[in-house]
Amino acid sequence: MCATTTASLCTVSEEGGSADGLSWRSQFLRDVVAHLQREKCDAVLCVLDIDKFRFLNAAVGNRVADIALGQIAEVLHAHLGPGGLMARTGDDEFSVLFPGADMPTARKDAAALMEALAAYRLDWEDQAFSFTACAGLAAVRQGAPPANALHAAMIACCAAKDIRPGTILTSDDTNGALDRHRADARIMTGLQSAVSADRLRLYAQEIFSLDPSAGDVLEFELLVHMIDVDGREFPPSAIIPAAERHGFIRGLDRWVVKAALVDHADLLRRHPNVTLSLNLSGMSLSDPGLWPYVSGLFAQSDVAASRIQFEITETSAISNMPAAMKFVQSVRAMGCKVALDDFGSGLSSFVYLRTFPVDCIKIDGAFVAHVTDPESKDRAIVRAIVQVARDLRLTVVAEHVDSAEILATLRDLGVQKVQGYLISEPRPFREMFEKLLS
Repeated sequence: MCATTTASLCTVSEEGGSADGLSWRSQFLRDVVAHLQREKCDAVLCVLDIDKFRFLNAAVGNRVADIALGQIAEVLHAHLGPGGLMARTGDDEFSVLFPGADMPTARKDAAALMEALAAYRLDWEDQAFSFTACAGLAAVRQGAPPANALHAAMIACCAAKDIRPGTILTSDDTNGALDRHRADARIMTGLQSAVSADRLRLYAQEIFSLDPSAGDVLEFELLVHMIDVDGREFPPSAIIPAAERHGFIRGLDRWVVKAALVDHADLLRRHPNVTLSLNLSGMSLSDPGLWPYVSGLFAQSDVAASRIQFEITETSAISNMPAAMKFVQSVRAMGCKVALDDFGSGLSSFVYLRTFPVDCIKIDGAFVAHVTDPESKDRAIVRAIVQVARDLRLTVVAEHVDSAEILATLRDLGVQKVQGYLISEPRPFREMFEKLLS
């Protein structure tokens, strides 16, 4: 154990800090270095993030929220152990140094801080607000740069927030999260560069109708690929999850819609029998500005709304249901169709089916791979989904159809459309149209 000072130290910056807390964080790290050099000990760094603090900002405004942050800082400071060092290092984030502590002790100390926070209540006019937090912990060795440990604690805190309020994780708990964070950073850097350098590419994959009376209508789902600075190509499965985790998906979805309706309007005019299916994340649907943006693109383009279907994906939750409902109702009133993508993959599938007026269900490919086995649960699930769709007069599309045997089974079960590598691989959008022309 190292010797500790008798007074806890607290730095809560009220001025001079950047909006993202960078200058606060830098000052805290300088204080940590000085503290550890003086005390000559190892320590544990803790990043503590207040859960859903933005809702307080929205409810009572920034001034009251700042008062709450000041009072929270006082509460936390009062419960620091001897020699503890604390600073506000972000808008709703505090960083804490537990000098001389091992990881089990630091976990208990972090839990004590969170219990003190939970006991605090902000009373404002006729409203009362209580608070919870998540925390990430990382060890910092004497003489080692604390910036790496603080970064690891931040990653652990982010991983904790993905679980539930009140969660504490250590950097040892989140090695996978750290790897994912680094991979995400590479993808996000590549995406931002690709947008500015025009290195995003539209691909199309055919959705094939099993109804012989469908005529010559051709339907395609549009997919976005990224080309990095070295010319490597990344498919949607590599870029969409990172874009959703870091809030970039709204811009990416808008890019796809604009590319389809405006940038490729000339190709669509030359092929009036082609219809397109465009993916929209739950984050995009939660944006009240999405409908004005899309309606403006339709006004700019002469593409008929009846040729466009929007697929609601379930990989990220819809947080603003009224905005999502307005979008769905508005595009259907215009003449577009709406589909539920990856149906069955998440807990929200049937909630969305009850909530939204839709035209189509796309069965998640995970249920398709084993559908040929008469005894499989997947086959029973597909059969049940088809029956629900039939009762609701909805079209059913099965994804990931990769063999003739799967295709035959789906046809027997009543699936109306299929999509997968058996039908066609995704191809560059313009290349696909050139093939149609020839």
